[in-house]
Amino acid sequence: MHQNPANSNPLFRLIAWNIRAGGGRRAEHIAQALAARKADAVILSEFRSTSASQLIAQRLAEHGLDQQYATTSEVPPGRNALLIAARSPVQKVALQYKP
Repeated sequence: MHQNPANSNPLFRLIAWNIRAGGGRRAEHIAQALAARKADAVILSEFRSTSASQLIAQRLAEHGLDQQYATTSEVPPGRNALLIAARSPVQKVALQYKP
């Protein structure tokens, strides 16, 4: 966590990004841009079980976002999924919607 310059409360930096179709040829650029922002957690939509998406996940882990949860196993291959990468442990919680 980072310190808020206005007071002593720690800041939690979160980035949410739709990487569009798994990142493709932009994967390395996406990974570099995310690493440069030094977030505490990253949520990537349109993450896929492709080599480009996996490269992004690997680069995030190399920059300390090594606690990762991906929904790629919950969707058919090549379909859009979600990656959550964080510096702290990530726990999946089952939600029950009751209208």
